[in-house]
Amino acid sequence: MDTFTHLFLESTVVWFLLGFTGVQELFKGKSVRQLAFWPVMFAAIAPDFDVFIPNGHRLFPTHSLVFPAIFALVGLVLWATRRPKITYVLSWAIGLQWLLHLLLDLDGYAMGLFWPFSPLVYSIFLVRRTPTEGFRFLQVFVMSPQDWLNWGRAALTNPVWTFELGVPLLSLALFLLTIGRDFWPWWPCGRNKEISSGET
Repeated sequence: MDTFTHLFLESTVVWFLLGFTGVQELFKGKSVRQLAFWPVMFAAIAPDFDVFIPNGHRLFPTHSLVFPAIFALVGLVLWATRRPKITYVLSWAIGLQWLLHLLLDLDGYAMGLFWPFSPLVYSIFLVRRTPTEGFRFLQVFVMSPQDWLNWGRAALTNPVWTFELGVPLLSLALFLLTIGRDFWPWWPCGRNKEISSGET
């Protein structure tokens, strides 16, 4: 999945879930509160920083389930020790954002999902179409990172990378209609204008 879709779509989903669970107000109003949501948005693209490692994209630790599990555990500890509510909500939101990144990356390119407990990588397709087999759903291929680089990438995925403009644009629209409306006072007709103007 492209970077823009990760950022806009995942942030929109997390923001919606924060509202659904009744904790969205923790990130509204004062500028300090608004800044607290920026690490959550950063977590949408943080796993892809391994792109700077030659032949390491998705095969290295950042695409492991360990990271969202760590943030979930940290949030649980903060909650159990009665820390301020925003601290454990923030930790859980970052963990959820990281997990959503992995879910959106289920497009066949291998990921080291269980690092450091397993050296294997997992190529997972929600939907896959081949000339001989037609459509197949939820296919999982397990191999070593070296096998993926040697033959798996070419054999299992389309070698031509295409940028589908409609998906990130739709994600951007949803992002602006939700977070832009609720979060930033300067957004036209933003709900947060009333909150900000009422604070001293």
